[in-house]
Amino acid sequence: MSEHEAIDDPVLGRLRWDAVRGEWVFAFTVPSGKSVRGGITPEDSRLPLEHQGLTEIRDCVSWIVSNEPSIRAFIADHMFEGWKSGWYNEEIDEVITKEGFQEAISMSGVSILEDRVATLYYNDAGLFGGHAIVLSVRGRGEHFIDEPQLWG
Repeated sequence: MSEHEAIDDPVLGRLRWDAVRGEWVFAFTVPSGKSVRGGITPEDSRLPLEHQGLTEIRDCVSWIVSNEPSIRAFIADHMFEGWKSGWYNEEIDEVITKEGFQEAISMSGVSILEDRVATLYYNDAGLFGGHAIVLSVRGRGEHFIDEPQLWG
């Protein structure tokens, strides 16, 4: 078997090697039904992914899928008041509650690096002018690395 032969995984689905990005790519579906792109950057691209923490990565992605609504609630808990006081525009924004904020944002991607920290990327639904909301989680969600941040 080639070191970059596609892998069919019971949790991650089909993993394909993207030589341009130097990562394994996959897609998964969150509870809302939305498909999300994932990427895994291995420590050593010459070694099989199975020897580089695939079980831990699989567990992390399973946790993300199972807890995605709670992750959005965590983001809303940490960002809603700042958004409301600094970004909210009553003339154009339809979101007015923390729950509305939570429902508006959506996961757009996950990147897992060599240290097996998963960085989650959320679409801001235009609430922050098109910036990405980024949050990192380790393992099966034992803890978030930092509070959510804006990128872009």
